[in-house]
Amino acid sequence: MKLFYIDESGTGFKDINSPYFLLAAFAIDARDWRSLDTELSRLKKNIFDYMNPEDFEIKGRDIRRGEKVFKDID
Repeated sequence: MKLFYIDESGTGFKDINSPYFLLAAFAIDARDWRSLDTELSRLKKNIFDYMNPEDFEIKGRDIRRGEKVFKDID
């Protein structure tokens, strides 16, 4: 069995200042999801060693705007 993650970004054509829409996806074998989850948690812990990796998401918007867990990063 495969597991899929699908996410979108952008506003499409509703916002003339940002007429972009992106839809992306990836698939992983169901038997491999735990190892991927472990590696992503390890990455988050390496970046934010003072936080529980389960308590936050890494989001491009937050990185670009310096918001949430990224607010104190230069």
